[in-house]
Amino acid sequence: MIALFALGSIVVIIIAVAVSAAQKRAAEARMAALAQIAAQEGLDYHPHGLAEQARGFWEGLFTSFSDTNVGRFLTRFDGFTPFGQGHSWSLSNLLVGREDNADWYVFDYLYKTTHSTGKSTTTVPHPTGVIAVRLPLSLPRLTMSPENVFSKIGNFLGMDELDFELEEFNKRYFVRCNDRKIAYDLLHPRMIDFLMQCPPRSWQIAGQYVVLTRNNYYDPEEIVELIEEVRKFISLIPKYVEQDRALPAMYATPLD
Repeated sequence: MIALFALGSIVVIIIAVAVSAAQKRAAEARMAALAQIAAQEGLDYHPHGLAEQARGFWEGLFTSFSDTNVGRFLTRFDGFTPFGQGHSWSLSNLLVGREDNADWYVFDYLYKTTHSTGKSTTTVPHPTGVIAVRLPLSLPRLTMSPENVFSKIGNFLGMDELDFELEEFNKRYFVRCNDRKIAYDLLHPRMIDFLMQCPPRSWQIAGQYVVLTRNNYYDPEEIVELIEEVRKFISLIPKYVEQDRALPAMYATPLD
């Protein structure tokens, strides 16, 4: 019996080591692919996120998250889902750069939520893929999320959903905006036609940012595809909207 238990323990250890090694190889392969994408797109690649400056023991003890490099970086996404939710926020595999006055951010975002039943506590990680662009524009808050049972319930309860002439688009996306005119200006027929050619995604627009997120990290191939989709989206913003909503250059670098 003892021999069987020992043998079983060895098998479990061997499997755990093999799984860990496979995960490490997959992570290294993904990092290599992301480094190649960064080089192709002219972006800087920070595989381990943003390095923190060295702090003494007491300084580090009393430094809040918002005063760290990661904390300062993430504040730009305040108000966007799922930023600010949960705890233990971190980022990695950050691609960042500037193209035609637009600042690009591609990264893996991780936050955790903790649930307690009173008898036990469970912490759940939430890996999130993020593609974001900062534009020299001031735009209203607009969200386009794939239609699902929750959006249908929200619509039934009176949430203000925007409808468009193309019924297939209305069935695909639940659109909300605090400025109906600019929403219809942005989502003109050519833009809708473009969006109908793409897979349904969660789009968030507010202030200077266009943000796409999804549960789980993006594969490198998806990142290349998404960068092109966002570029096309930006190119279809009407010139009169750009003129009316233009902002002066505000940041010296994308990380400012």
